[in-house]
Amino acid sequence: MPSPNVREIKHLTDKDFENAFQEKLSPYVIDQINKYCFEYEDFSSAEYEKLLIKIIDVLLDPEVPQSGTHRLPQWEDGWAENLQAFTKLYLNTLANMGLSDGREN
Repeated sequence: MPSPNVREIKHLTDKDFENAFQEKLSPYVIDQINKYCFEYEDFSSAEYEKLLIKIIDVLLDPEVPQSGTHRLPQWEDGWAENLQAFTKLYLNTLANMGLSDGREN
């Protein structure tokens, strides 16, 4: 349970990531982590309780779709959208760099 009224800003470091993944990070990954600001604050007790109630409400909501094989078409459609967006971004990035993906137009 979080401490009441504590709003100390905390920082995640590469060591925190190593502990979470239980694996030694490469120098490249450590460098990437250190490029970003991973700051966070603990929730107040009131915030914690509100969030916990919200999570429980969602989990118990009968209107929230259940996972399962019956949702495979939705899953495939969603990933197809992700691929389309990624491909568009990739091609736009190459075009902005004056490059191509090597395919014939």
